[in-house]
Amino acid sequence: MPALRVTRILSLSGIAILAVALGVSHQARSESAVPSAPAGAVVASYRTGQITQSELEAVIAQKLPQERKKIAEPGGREALLQSILRYDLLAQEAERRGYASHPAVVQSVRRSASERMLAERLKVDPKDVAASELEQAYQARVHQFARPRMLRASQIQVATQAEAQALRSKTKPGDRAGFAKLAREYSSDARSQRQGGELGYFDAEGKLEGTRESGIPPAIVKAAFALKQGEVSPPIAHDAAFSLVMLTGEMAAVTPKRAAIEAKLREELAQAQRQRDLEALLAQLRAEAKPEIHPELLDQIVLPPITPLDYPQGFAAAPPDPRAPPRLVPPDEY
Repeated sequence: MPALRVTRILSLSGIAILAVALGVSHQARSESAVPSAPAGAVVASYRTGQITQSELEAVIAQKLPQERKKIAEPGGREALLQSILRYDLLAQEAERRGYASHPAVVQSVRRSASERMLAERLKVDPKDVAASELEQAYQARVHQFARPRMLRASQIQVATQAEAQALRSKTKPGDRAGFAKLAREYSSDARSQRQGGELGYFDAEGKLEGTRESGIPPAIVKAAFALKQGEVSPPIAHDAAFSLVMLTGEMAAVTPKRAAIEAKLREELAQAQRQRDLEALLAQLRAEAKPEIHPELLDQIVLPPITPLDYPQGFAAAPPDPRAPPRLVPPDEY
């Protein structure tokens, strides 16, 4: 490999090799090549390269607003220039010492090249998803984003109807604290008794949010949906027991509009298309390469003892590439 010359713009191959050698993210480096700029005043030069005003301006343009604000402060431009110079000098020294041909670096470059090829060849813009495919996905998935009306209730479970009726006379509508105290003292349902009779939220089918089964007897579910807020039910017979139920809360049904989940659906559909394209590409490559596999020989492969990998060493960890653009991660929408 010819000696690396760091001028206004690093070559893409040089970036990929040196980024791995210096421990810098190959994705960040592969996206950091600065486009050609008109020749400008040379603000720094050294034996094998130089840094121009145009390059510095191109680097600054990629920074986040808060980073540009810091660069605009006294000494900020000098600090940026020094970081670029430091990176370039370390990159040249890494190549001079032969790290570009180190097996771990070569393998990482191959992996980086493969990932870059896939990123460009299998690129699917979520905006290009067909309207018919989007509508079909919405109809199939809308129930996953919707939520039915859900109620929250507490219960007191006892063995006989007479016991339940006697306890009901001690309750007051809307008195959740008093109902919880009676539940802790008298309820025979071990699961809810310790929580003052709390059953949590459930829908009309007795399921928890997310379609998980609650285990609440259907008779109690039905009775709860017939109550008003704070009201206590008459004794409810179920499973050889009797329960009193108090309605303590309610969540209204939610049916999201298509616009609210369209972005998420588009991204999922685009990702599915990328996966299909990848499988098609692999099938094509296999058909062309015609690989022959001999599984009967695999057991004869000798596995060496596990030892630490011999990654390039010899100098301190390199700083991050100052030319790399920011990588923004949008917050989760759901």
